[in-house]
Amino acid sequence: MPSAEETALQLVLATAPQFGAVAVVADSVNTLNLRLDVPLASGATHPFHLRVECSGFQIRVFEREPRMLPGFCVERHINDGGSFCLSWSQDGPLQIRDEAAAVEFWSQMVRFLEHQIAASKLGRWPGTEHARAHGEAAEPQERAEAAARALGPKVHRDLLHGDLLVRAVTKGRKRRLELWRRGRRVARVHVSTGTLVSLNLPCICDPTAHQRVPVGSCGDHAKQVAALISNAHERHRLEREYIEHLRGAKKACCGTLKKCGLRERNPQMEPRRTR
Repeated sequence: MPSAEETALQLVLATAPQFGAVAVVADSVNTLNLRLDVPLASGATHPFHLRVECSGFQIRVFEREPRMLPGFCVERHINDGGSFCLSWSQDGPLQIRDEAAAVEFWSQMVRFLEHQIAASKLGRWPGTEHARAHGEAAEPQERAEAAARALGPKVHRDLLHGDLLVRAVTKGRKRRLELWRRGRRVARVHVSTGTLVSLNLPCICDPTAHQRVPVGSCGDHAKQVAALISNAHERHRLEREYIEHLRGAKKACCGTLKKCGLRERNPQMEPRRTR
């Protein structure tokens, strides 16, 4: 009976031709080398030389020589050690147990490398909607997005595109989180309880956008708005901590993008004090 590593690699190999992977060479029962030709809008292809490693049913991917990408970059989602951060799920890393999972792996790989090609041209990660949080911050990001989806596609879109911002505010001994939408404050949460300060403010959900229905009378949306605010704030807090950890470990910016958390502090989400 084949091991988990052998099963995962066999599935990866079997589905490789569908995605332009060529020159596949198995180094061992848990490692293979390949060239993946990523299609460009011009009709040409961009070759990447990769190493795929299996541990159980889980897959890690690294770039081999000749290198097109930096060995480490927070903003480009390349981990310390060179492995690619292909995706994140509350269910944990993708397990290659069947053909459908192998196809999903290749889809993630091609999408990831397409974004890398665009990042090299643009000098930034393409589109805020494609940005995933770094380190442990991915989990509250997923929860915040789930709450936004429950409030409607427009709310979800605004969160992805940076039109919903959370600010931490201290007034006396009271600590609150404020949700701002395109320059207008639309909700506040008590830090101590995680509940909304007021249930009388209009709900921000799509169905009642022009009706000014109080959020406390709009189904479970008071809970969803509070969850969006708390988790969006937690996402940025954990991301700041992760960047500070990397700075403390003397991790250097690769210099391939115009902006990088390792080079500069982001004032967004920094706590502020009011009178």
